[in-house]
Amino acid sequence: MNFKLWLESTEEEYSNQLTNELCKFIKDNNRLPIAQNTPILGGHTSPTGTRLGYNIEITELKLFQHLSELKNHIRFNSDEEILKANDLENIIQTTRNLSREERSEENLRKVADFYNTNKRYPSQRKPEEKKLAKWLDGKRRAKKGLVKYRIYPNEEQLGTELGLPTNWLDPQIDVVAERNKKISEDNIIKLAEFYQTNNRYPSRNITAEEELGTWLYNKRQAKKGKMSISTLYPGEEELGISLGLPTNWLDPQVDVVAERNKKRNEENLRKVAEFYQTNNRYPSQHKPEEKKLGIWLKTKRVAKKGIGRYKIYPGEEQLGIELGLPTNWLER
Repeated sequence: MNFKLWLESTEEEYSNQLTNELCKFIKDNNRLPIAQNTPILGGHTSPTGTRLGYNIEITELKLFQHLSELKNHIRFNSDEEILKANDLENIIQTTRNLSREERSEENLRKVADFYNTNKRYPSQRKPEEKKLAKWLDGKRRAKKGLVKYRIYPNEEQLGTELGLPTNWLDPQIDVVAERNKKISEDNIIKLAEFYQTNNRYPSRNITAEEELGTWLYNKRQAKKGKMSISTLYPGEEELGISLGLPTNWLDPQVDVVAERNKKRNEENLRKVAEFYQTNNRYPSQHKPEEKKLGIWLKTKRVAKKGIGRYKIYPGEEQLGIELGLPTNWLER
């Protein structure tokens, strides 16, 4: 193994290389490496004899040191898999006499190493991660008092010191949930900015707005308990309001379009009432200057009979009367 390869490899790749060389050494020599500094294969030392040449192969001393590290703490599951593949896992197991607490700490360190490397917890759905994932699941269950596992003193704090989140023992909260919550918060900020700029909500039918519009739709469905693909987090509704969204921004049946239609409807009602008081009759559909109001009044009368796509808003009939229209103004 040359110096350039060592420089270009990751920590895990370098450790795997040493483990493979260790297995080869044991099989070739039928013994474990010992603490001496003789190169295994060729190579040279520097003139002073204090440093190995850059092109030298791994020394027996290096393999001895690597074996000692494996006995003390296996950082990477891949190293353990290499040993198992070569039927040599016993070289670290039979020489160790760890207590249950020590073995638990060893697994905790592996989980922390995995998390720090991958920014997530190990998964039971992946064979190479399953062992650690099951251990972590057991610990989380133990915290809830559900299984035979136990939480050792200061174990939770040690996990945090090793780089795990403070809630690493809480089953319902993990890095994915935290990330999704942050994404949701960012989307609320984007939604508020969009609403303040456009005075409406984003649409799922407009390409540039589709993603944000779909997210809002899913949030509204989540509030109604109708969808499992989205989560409504505590305080989220209040956050939207504090950012300038209407108080009903999460209500699916009420949006800015409906509010605008309702306001426009009231304006038309007031115009009809003014026309009636001035002319002592309703606007006609047959006179150009009155046609728009005449058609609006007709659709309202049809809507009262439950026909057509228009609607009668709550209190609308009474408002017309208060504005001076006859009590039967919605009757043809």
